[in-house]
Amino acid sequence: MPDPSSRRPEPTDPRGLLPDRYAGLPLRRLGAGWDNVGYALGDDLLMRVSLLVTPSARAAAVTRDRLLLNAIPSYAGVTIPSVTWADPPAGVTIGPLVTGAVAATVPTLDPEVFGASVGRFLRHLHDVPVTAIPVDLSTWSARVGHARAAASVADLPLAPADRALIDSVLARPLPAPVPPVLVHNDLGEDHLFVGESGELSGVIDWSDAAADDPARDFALVLFDFGERAFQAALSAYGGDLALADRARWFAARAGVEGVGHRIRHGEGGVRETLDRIAACYPG
Repeated sequence: MPDPSSRRPEPTDPRGLLPDRYAGLPLRRLGAGWDNVGYALGDDLLMRVSLLVTPSARAAAVTRDRLLLNAIPSYAGVTIPSVTWADPPAGVTIGPLVTGAVAATVPTLDPEVFGASVGRFLRHLHDVPVTAIPVDLSTWSARVGHARAAASVADLPLAPADRALIDSVLARPLPAPVPPVLVHNDLGEDHLFVGESGELSGVIDWSDAAADDPARDFALVLFDFGERAFQAALSAYGGDLALADRARWFAARAGVEGVGHRIRHGEGGVRETLDRIAACYPG
């Protein structure tokens, strides 16, 4: 998990970060992740403010986002928040507002409809040549991620059944390397938007984008939306059993690290996270 010392508080006066041409527009907080907070600016703009501590870190993140997002080809019906204005040292970007509702807030989501739309989008994304993206796209080490997950729960007092579940996940062999593609790499319920049709309408927070295993983008579809959405996404994408197996590994491993983080930081949701880990390997 990220180092808390690398994160600054949210701005007390975000309006003061706006350029004059946007100063008269209404501003409404939408939500925050680890490294960004987002605001609706007027009716159709999104303002993002980096929460990284140093101006140099903010500038690097903003510059990377701007180059990355503006290089991804458009896809019908799905908004990717391209950057139309930026102040890199301040960590501020402005671009089109993603339409729809955050998937985590939609109680009646049809998993087949939504999952299939995610799968179609991922087919489009993963077909983008990595060489067409003008930023450094790292490849995340599955071995390092596995070791980090194991360390996060190694000394925690878990119930025997929960310890057995986690040990069974950690005992599974690492997935074999595959040719890397452009992946979003954090495609969870807080970063996906749903339109009135019940299909994917937008994808935000591309800060973890990488050149990596396509299974990483299916992992959180499984973990956050369940088996039916996962299968629908795989079918629409044209995925095979090997892709599905790797996605299950990435999903369960991320869940283990999530359990460790939640327990160590006194956060809720531990039981739900454990249940989602178990659901990664049905039957």
